Amino acid sequence: MKKVLLFISIAFMSLPMTSCFENARNSFSEKSIVYVADYNGVKYGKTLSGRIVVSEKIKEFPLKSLKMFAYNWDEGYGYTQIGNTSAFNIAITGDVVDVTQTVLNPIPIASEEEPPVFFKNLLAPFYPNSVYYPFNDLWLFEYSLMIKQGQTPNVRFYLREPKSETPDLAEIDIRIEKTGNPEASATDKEMRTIIAVDMAGLEQRFPMSPGVSQKTIGVKFYYYLEGKTTLSETQTFYFTKTAKSS
Repeated sequence: MKKVLLFISIAFMSLPMTSCFENARNSFSEKSIVYVADYNGVKYGKTLSGRIVVSEKIKEFPLKSLKMFAYNWDEGYGYTQIGNTSAFNIAITGDVVDVTQTVLNPIPIASEEEPPVFFKNLLAPFYPNSVYYPFNDLWLFEYSLMIKQGQTPNVRFYLREPKSETPDLAEIDIRIEKTGNPEASATDKEMRTIIAVDMAGLEQRFPMSPGVSQKTIGVKFYYYLEGKTTLSETQTFYFTKTAKSS
């Protein structure tokens, strides 16, 4: 089992190291989560920190995949034009880590595993709650659990049935299971990692009314947390849907 060493908090909160002194070359380096997109057949990356980047290595990544890596840019590397944007030609440094992706299940959870698998920790997500969010409908969750060598976490998201008293609230159950066979004599160790869930399925639950251009939706999550015998719930996260142009 390979531990993920780069996390959202590091990738998003760490400031890029930039040199822009007089007579010095402009440059920067950072760690970030990157979404692989395409423009006219040219693959490029959209970083969580807000940059557009390109490299020969990014061209090898699957389209619409999420990666975590460190990289640097120097003015000598130059730029590549992506539409109206000058993308940074970057050099990726160190390991590239895959970010697991899943989708929101529109059907409520059918049965509970007994006993349930507990999260050791589950952090507030990164999601489209601002004017700029580079990953469209993908919400990023950082979490940890206790797991044995040879096992893999499998996280699922289930949309609950709507309630008439809260029509603009989506309630979602998060459940986790351990798959695979643990190695002989393996002991539990904490694993920290990230999962991205595609929340595009909320489009059917909250359709836009004719003549309405925006709608604010609340989302709340329910999960089992280590040390508690009942379901834990998050705060309500609000985001604004904008009508798609035809």
